Amino acid sequence: MGDEHDKEMDAKRKKIANNVIRKMVDSGASSSDIKQQQKTNKETLGHEGDIE
Repeated sequence: MGDEHDKEMDAKRKKIANNVIRKMVDSGASSSDIKQQQKTNKETLGHEGDIE
């Protein structure tokens, strides 16, 4: 059970990271700001975040 829960939580963290980056792009954030946020996402969520 724990393994399935871990996969589910990882997918949620990845979705959050992607949403943060997508909102930044949509609002016109600079590429340097996006790169900094991706670094922060990686440290806190385990995923940089992509624009899907």
